[in-house]
Amino acid sequence: MRTLEQYTIEFAGLKNGNHHFDFELDQHFLENFPLDETVDIAMKVFVELEKSDALLNFNCSINGTTTQPCDSCGELCDISFDNEDQLLVKFSSNAEEVGSDNMVILDLNEHKIDLSQFLYELVVLSSPLKRAHEEGKCDESTISRLSSEERGTMDPRWAKLKDLEI
Repeated sequence: MRTLEQYTIEFAGLKNGNHHFDFELDQHFLENFPLDETVDIAMKVFVELEKSDALLNFNCSINGTTTQPCDSCGELCDISFDNEDQLLVKFSSNAEEVGSDNMVILDLNEHKIDLSQFLYELVVLSSPLKRAHEEGKCDESTISRLSSEERGTMDPRWAKLKDLEI
């Protein structure tokens, strides 16, 4: 697992209660955690840590944009993000105890946590299934060229498949 020092929170010296942290996800983050077809990223991350003796509760919210190819026309477009998620950190001396999707188990002797992998997963899971320009902003020449190719003649080998009855 990759780690980036600027996304590490040292919680050992913090008092119990609420603490706020701000991070930025930028090109440096993208170099260490490549996102599929993402060209650029500019996001702000707001983390609220609620610390108690037995548990750390991280409430994270991200907002910003990534630049990715449009699924419709292939040109680059900005995709907006605005999402929240929670990460619970539990302390245990049992090394065999396993966390879940939103829960991490740390050894009692740990004094810091790296949030970079969690932030990467938050961005990936926040990505829309279809990445596209806003309505009417796609490159019309590319859309018309793709549409004309769909109407073109079909390879005869593939045309024979239409005759199959299933």
